[in-house]
Parts: sequence; C-alpha cells; structure tokens
Amino acid sequence: MSESPSDWEIANLGDLTTIKASNVDKKTKEGQKEISLCNYMDVFKNPVVSSALAFMRSTASEKEISEFSLSKGDVLLTKDSEVPEEIGIPSVIADDIPDLVCGYHLYMLRTDRSRINPGYLFLKAIFLSNGKWINKVWTQPQACRRMPYCRSPSPRAEEDRRNTLWD
Repeated sequence: MSESPSDWEIANLGDLTTIKASNVDKKTKEGQKEISLCNYMDVFKNPVVSSALAFMRSTASEKEISEFSLSKGDVLLTKDSEVPEEIGIPSVIADDIPDLVCGYHLYMLRTDRSRINPGYLFLKAIFLSNGKWINKVWTQPQACRRMPYCRSPSPRAEEDRRNTLWD
C-alpha cells in the first residue's frame, strides 16, 4: 500500500465498516417480537436481497433486533460452511425491508457511507470471494477488520449518482 498516491485514504476495512457475526437463530420463542429472517440460503442464492423475496418468519429479542436489523446497502457474507468455497459469498440489501433481521451463520457489514460506498464493498466482496485465500479471512473477523482498503480523495460523484441501488 505504500505505492498509492499520497492523497488517497488508506484504512482498514474495520475502520470504514461495522462487521458483526449474527447469532439470531430460526427458532420461534414465546415473548419475543416477530420478524422476517434473512438466513444463509437467502444470501447464498441471491446476490441482491430485495423485498421481492419471501423471508422466513421467526422471532428475535429486542437486543437482537437492535443489533442485527438490516438496512438498504448492508452487505452480508456467508461466514461458515461445510465447503470452503461457500464461505464469504456476498449479498447486498437492496431495499429497506421492515422487520428484516440478519440470521445466524452470516456476517453483517454496514459501511460508513461518507467514506465507502456499499456498492463498492459488495463488488469488492464478490471479487475477493473468488480467491482461495479469502475463505480464511472471512472466517476470522479480526483478519477481516484488518483488511486494507484504499480510495481516492474525491469520490466520483457521477458514478455515485448512477449507483441508485444504494442511494
């Protein structure tokens, strides 16, 4: 990274993005609030998660809802699998979907939008998921947080305007 232009920002992904491993399971529990659950297969089969999908209904505690409610632009990654190639498969949330919560076996990445476009993060995750080494990074949250990221000093406004999925 020392070869990058001096006016480019260089930071670790963890400085630009909140990365959380969800612990919200599929079990319905009495006394908890009903939710729509975005689970592993929703992410695995759909690079773009939208309100058009039929989500599983479940329940979650207020704390789980507070921590793992999903918003438009959030990037999700499969965090484990029996098959290494299925780790780190990315998906992006395309819509604000009421009561949608990130399910177990997934990482939730929420960007600091003033510093990184969620669309770019999603595309970078697709690119990186094609590399064999990334399976080890995605399964180790600390390594993921330390992953270097750089961007130019002035985001390209025209490109951001065309990227309406994350507006």
